[in-house]
Order: sequence, then C-alpha cells, then structure tokens
Amino acid sequence: MKQRYSFASLIRHGINKHTTWAPAWRTPPLKDHYDVIVIGAGGHGLATAYHLGKDHGITNVAVLDSGWLGGGNIARNTITIRSNYMRDESIPFYVKSVELYEGLTKDLNFNMMHSKRTMIDVIQNYPMMRDRRRRQHIMDIYNSTYEKISTEEVRRRIPALTGGGPDARLPIIGGMVHTDAGVNRHDAVAWGYARAIDGMGGEIHQQTPVTQLVRGTDGSIAGVQTPRGLIRA
Repeated sequence: MKQRYSFASLIRHGINKHTTWAPAWRTPPLKDHYDVIVIGAGGHGLATAYHLGKDHGITNVAVLDSGWLGGGNIARNTITIRSNYMRDESIPFYVKSVELYEGLTKDLNFNMMHSKRTMIDVIQNYPMMRDRRRRQHIMDIYNSTYEKISTEEVRRRIPALTGGGPDARLPIIGGMVHTDAGVNRHDAVAWGYARAIDGMGGEIHQQTPVTQLVRGTDGSIAGVQTPRGLIRA
C-alpha cells in the first residue's frame, strides 16, 4: 500500500491540517484488457479481487460497478457477522468467514469497527426451540459457538425486553446465544477492500455497468461490453 494508516500518520497529517492525505484509491483510466474482470464492487466482488491479489498474485484486475462503490447490498445488510447456520456445507464456510473478519482491520490496514458482541435468539415457540437445538448440535461438530439459555437469563441479558410473559400469545420460553457473532461497519468493508485492491495495482471503476458478456471463438467468456467500451480479459 502506498500510504499506511497509523496513529503516527494521523498526527503527521493533522499537523498539516489533513491536506496531505493521498486518496484512498485511484480513479485510473479504463484499460481495454485485464487479466480478470470482476462485476460488482460489493462485498463479494471486492473480496474476490482482493484475494486474487493477496493469495494468487493476480493484480491486473478491474472491478466494475454500475453504481458507486459499496452502494448495493453491502450498504443495506444487517452488518451482523455470524456462523449459526445448519447445513454441513455452510457452517465451515461461515466459521472461516467470522475468523477472517476478526483480523480484517489488520489485514487491510483500515478500521473495520469490528465488535464481537454476541447474538441472542429469543425463542417463543417449541418448534423454533427444537430447530435451534438441532442447529446447536450440528454447529458443535464444527466448533461454532451456540448454546441454550433460560428465559430468566434472556431477560437478565436484555433488560429492555418486555412482554412475552407466561400468559402471552407467544411467551418467551428461552434463548440461544451465539458468542462468536459480531458486527462490522459495512461501508468500511467496501472502502478497506477497495483501498487494498488499489494498493496492489488493481482498479475500481464506478459508474461502469456491464451491458453484455462477450464470448470468444471457443464459446467462453472473453470480455464485457460497457458504455465506456469493450473490455477483454
């Protein structure tokens, strides 16, 4: 990366009234060829471009987005990071994702505002209780934290929780605690990834919608058509 963020750099640029900061990422001219083209500058697209560079050394990458960086689903999600899923195919994937998020601030040199807060599922019927206990047993196999707590413990941990008494239509009968769960600022995820991609030589191109996938002579995808021209990969 061209410019590392640190307490020392904050002081140094503060002395200069913050007029000397370099842009977090560039807006370079669009080339007509890249090794890889990623469509969509959201969390998945940016993470793909980042790991192509970090793990595989592929840095001649263009990330194209029809809108602005982080303006899609990543700006609308619930910011919760969790691994309390049930399918064998899902749990290891999300356990690893939670682990990666915990170290993302250091990896990207960008404050993700990560906070490991725990998540509580409030349970109000027995079918849900059975489902969550089943989920707990499956998650135990993959070392993902999920445990049952009593109604009294639910109310102790969430003092603001009212209603749901024994005579309610949907009484609170217990809860499940997922201690590995946390939150990240979703904007920071987009900005941090974009900055890291740019630092490795990749490019972010906003306001560049893909209007057509272009096939080569063998039928494989060989490029994309955009209002700014044809881009091959």
